[in-house]
Amino acid sequence: MMQHVHQNFVFSATVLIFFYVLCFQENNNSVFCAQRRRKSLADLFELGKNSYLENDWQSCVSNFERSIKAYKSYITINTLCRRQCQNVPKQDLILAENASEELLFYEKKVLSTLCLLKCKFTQPDFVSADEFVHREQLFLHETFEAYNYLQLCYYQLKRYNDALEASFTYYVHHQNDEVAKSNIEYYMNQLNIPWEVIKNAESYEHTKLFYLAKESYEDENWSVSSLQFEEALSSFFIELENCRLLCEKSFDQGWFPDFVSSIANHFTFCLKCKTKCEKKLNNLDGDQQDDFISLVLFYLQFTYFKENEMQKAAECVASFQVLNTTDPNMINNKNYYLAEVGLKEDLFKPRQKIIEVDLQRRNEEKLLDFIEKKFVIDMMKARQEHFAEEIKQPKPKNPHEEL
Repeated sequence: MMQHVHQNFVFSATVLIFFYVLCFQENNNSVFCAQRRRKSLADLFELGKNSYLENDWQSCVSNFERSIKAYKSYITINTLCRRQCQNVPKQDLILAENASEELLFYEKKVLSTLCLLKCKFTQPDFVSADEFVHREQLFLHETFEAYNYLQLCYYQLKRYNDALEASFTYYVHHQNDEVAKSNIEYYMNQLNIPWEVIKNAESYEHTKLFYLAKESYEDENWSVSSLQFEEALSSFFIELENCRLLCEKSFDQGWFPDFVSSIANHFTFCLKCKTKCEKKLNNLDGDQQDDFISLVLFYLQFTYFKENEMQKAAECVASFQVLNTTDPNMINNKNYYLAEVGLKEDLFKPRQKIIEVDLQRRNEEKLLDFIEKKFVIDMMKARQEHFAEEIKQPKPKNPHEEL
């Protein structure tokens, strides 16, 4: 408990002072005071859980639905404010440009923190208590646990369609859960509903757009399909940025590191989270893809070919090969464009966005590889050398033994 207080004291005090000043200035009637009175997403989850245990199915549904809504609001506010506060306007800087590089770096972090506080507290749906929700509670929402409770509460109320949707939403992110799968099959049999029409309540926007594009593709409606695939790709990049922003969260280090170690540990924690975002977003309503970006580029090169948009087709081929240089199908496609269609090599220029994605992937993987392998090995080697040196040293005698 003391450790948690130690790690969060400065931030907590700042938030609380900022809040109480605003609440006092508005004579206790403002939106800021209302933010304090609202229940946190963790409180709502616990209320839902208690209702579930008490067999109060109506309250169970009500509280878990409110909890899900509160978490979505929490996500929206955090992504909005973190994006808004990423870059500090030059006119807001207080230090001269000839200040040390270290000081300039932390000045921006301090100003970004102030920006985040102001941004969050000015959002009408912001709940101040959510700033102090424990990591375990956030994890329950991140893993869609509320839907697992909801499906049974819906079942008890004979709301079978809702129960099926809740079961499927949970299962999409827990595909090794055999009980969840059997629940879905039970509801499907009860309702006589095929698997492919079941809805995921938490489906990503890029997933919806991808399946719409695929339908148009299968109908050979090439112009519509290419537009939809492009929209799906743009939506994916937005979701990717949101996911990476949400990774910049609190971290219980479990010990009391010094300043530099604390920053490095927290950065590594966030970086590991960010590198998992693509895999998370590659989950298309339970259909796990290896690389959504490459998949869409593969479809796009063919739709543009069918539209006779050869330059765009070549661009998609080149972009795909930035991410996957050895795919035999795309190698054959490029050879076809060169030999049969007569395109020139200089037309095969990848998109700048794809180059940036590839560079980010490789750099982050390189740094994490260093941290997880060489850094750990060097630390183990240093410890071994230290212990070996200790063994060589003569053991000091205990004065009591002398006596």
